[in-house]
Amino acid sequence: MHSRSGALSETLHVYGPLAALIADKKVPPCVLIVGLGLGYVEMCVAGAWLAAGGGEELLLVSYETDARLREGFLDFLRNDLEFIEDTSTSCNSAALPQLHANIMKATAAHFGVSPRALHGFLRALCEKGSFRILEAFGEREAKCVAGAPFGGVFFDAYSASTSADLWTDEILTAVFALAGAQAGFACYASRTSLKRAARAAGFRVVSRAGFAGKRECTLALRGV
Repeated sequence: MHSRSGALSETLHVYGPLAALIADKKVPPCVLIVGLGLGYVEMCVAGAWLAAGGGEELLLVSYETDARLREGFLDFLRNDLEFIEDTSTSCNSAALPQLHANIMKATAAHFGVSPRALHGFLRALCEKGSFRILEAFGEREAKCVAGAPFGGVFFDAYSASTSADLWTDEILTAVFALAGAQAGFACYASRTSLKRAARAAGFRVVSRAGFAGKRECTLALRGV
């Protein structure tokens, strides 16, 4: 759930530190993302990984209930879109491929990699089954897909006021249970229930200022 002050800027502020830990291999490169949306977090993680010279061992598992967003992002990765590097492409366009392309260009610029390299890397991960986008979050399903505990968990679900089912104590406990002995968790929110679940799972909650006037965001670490 991103701020109107700049979705990419918020993504980098909230999720950049955990993406950096993954890129630096301080935690295993097995990543769970709850809330694909337009792919900001996925591109951030992949951009940081590429910039650090990471190989092909990165594994991404994302969840998104909106079929249009799931299929739109996968279609974007499947196609060779000529306008990925076309600076004349309108940033105000509502077309999903153009939105994805603009986000990818901006993300790639931030990390100092080419948009085509970032696009090609994510596409390659999809083709070999190392980037999976699933419909509904489920603890057992996530374990089966990943085959290993997650080193990075990015909780970017819609707010509790619109997606209350994803913010229950049961779900939060299940999310933290998927993390490995060395792992990080990041979220734009800083709810009491979130921090309680993190501490109960043995995570150390790091105090971080929120983005664009928000009071706090959450970064929690275990074994790091």
